[in-house]
Amino acid sequence: MPGELDLAFVLRLVPYRDADLVVTLLTQHHGLISLMARGARKSQKRFSGALDYLTLIRATFKKPRSGMGTLTAAESARSYEKIRGDLAGYHLAMHFFEVTRLATREGDDANEPFLLLGHLLTLLERGGDRTSALRIFHLKTISHLGYAPSELACASCGAGLHESEAHLHEGGLICPPCGAGSGAPLSKGAVNSIVRATALPYENFSSFKLSMQVEREIGPVVEAALIRALGAEPRSLEQLHEMLKA
Repeated sequence: MPGELDLAFVLRLVPYRDADLVVTLLTQHHGLISLMARGARKSQKRFSGALDYLTLIRATFKKPRSGMGTLTAAESARSYEKIRGDLAGYHLAMHFFEVTRLATREGDDANEPFLLLGHLLTLLERGGDRTSALRIFHLKTISHLGYAPSELACASCGAGLHESEAHLHEGGLICPPCGAGSGAPLSKGAVNSIVRATALPYENFSSFKLSMQVEREIGPVVEAALIRALGAEPRSLEQLHEMLKA
């Protein structure tokens, strides 16, 4: 059976037996796939040292009709060396990979998450603002999962929310009647930032900058919405908070 060839990001590497790796890839055209890389831990010849988290690879693999496929070769198409040398940037990228893996199932169309990862890694490689990149990623991922933040409904009564008509309460957005006397009101600028980041084209990512005030307002809301959309809290989130504060 001839092998398939695709561009891919490595989302997870799990050692298997003495010499193998189970590799989870996000590919451009084949979606999320898990493959066995036989001998990858003992010999780098077939994989050219390309099986790394911060490398865009050209992956050659075989996918059977059932069971796990096999990664037969991999070579580097692009390496994100500046992110590797930046501890906070590295942890941010690892958070991207974890959330993408949680948000994507095998068989799903993953072209949008693939492009999102590529553009955000390029942004970080060029020294882009980490916090703004984080919120773009969260909001785009939430939207891809079908929970568009620009159309968030009140967490209490379900009423639609509009610009400047939102309160932050226990990590969720609620409408003014439900939030009367409790919760922190979100400014129009904060709600606008949520709407803008959700709809932002890839090529305009570098133009999006969050002020510290707006980040303080929207950060808890966005993360609570992400956790609800994923159905779980990413393990990397708490450590990421500490890294971005440093």
